[in-house]
Amino acid sequence: CIYVKTEEGVYMFTSPGTPQVCGLYVIADPQHTVHFTFHEFRISCEKEGLLSVVDGWELNGQFFPGTEDHPKPAEKRFAEYCGENRPLKTQITSQNVGLLNSNPHQREGFTVSIEFRPNPKRKRRL
Repeated sequence: CIYVKTEEGVYMFTSPGTPQVCGLYVIADPQHTVHFTFHEFRISCEKEGLLSVVDGWELNGQFFPGTEDHPKPAEKRFAEYCGENRPLKTQITSQNVGLLNSNPHQREGFTVSIEFRPNPKRKRRL
């Protein structure tokens, strides 16, 4: 259950009830950062649901960009949410890629706006 998005927009994910983890991989142009703003969030901790917001991409325990190419160590590059612990503020990546990994219970999920904004730390080419 892997989705890749390269466009801004509002996306809704509702679990079909399967126990698998789904990933929404987002990539912007290199000079942008990815902004995730959650409008609805229904993922129960009691039902072992979870949402991870990753600064970069993660697959099989490996982070991209690697630690040598990212300003944060791997353990500081993700936040986990469920139940009352919901993402209240916009989550902003350090670079141009981000990942939403989710494991909601049946009929649970979230709605998120994805925006690409200029990266203030990236120098512009002339």
